[in-house]
Order: sequence, then structure tokens, then C-alpha cells
Amino acid sequence: LMRSSAASDVYKRQALAIAGGLMMVFLASMTTAGQKAYASAGAVALEAISGIRTVAAFGGERREAVRYEKHLARARATGVRKGVVTGTGFGVTMMLIFLSYALALW
Repeated sequence: LMRSSAASDVYKRQALAIAGGLMMVFLASMTTAGQKAYASAGAVALEAISGIRTVAAFGGERREAVRYEKHLARARATGVRKGVVTGTGFGVTMMLIFLSYALALW
């Protein structure tokens, strides 16, 4: 019986390590994608602001605003996906912890 409990403890630790590792890999890639999306939106804003006289002369304020919003939409979508990954990873980690408590008390 003790050997089974020790083996079960090793599996719990491995499952927690795998869940945590996967969450960190996904979060790192999402963070990088989000930073790139915000950088491209910032570049659009900088371009429009630095050439504001030209933009205003040709009445391009609305077009530049739409262009900026499109880049921000990509950043928002990345942030939402990052939130889903964070929530799912945290949920799986807590599930594994509570299931190991339930197994220990059973």
C-alpha cells in the first residue's frame, strides 16, 4: 500500500509539472504575440501623428483611426486568448491539486 501511495505521489508531481510547463510555454508565446500587436498599433499611431499635417490635409483622420483600431483588435484578441490559456491552466492546476487531496483522503 505504501509503494502505491509513493508512486501516486510521483504521478501527481509529474502531472502538475507538465500542466505548469505547458501553461508557461503558451503564455510566453501569447505574450510575445501581444507585444508585437501593440508595437504595430503604436507604429501606426506614430506614423499618423508624425504626418498629421498630411493626414489632415487629405482628410485621412478616419482612415488612420480605422487602421489603428484594426491593429488594436489583433492585440485585444491575443489578450483574450492569453486570458483563456491562463484561466484554463490555473483551473487544471487547481483541479490536479484538489484531486490529489481527494485521493489522499479517500
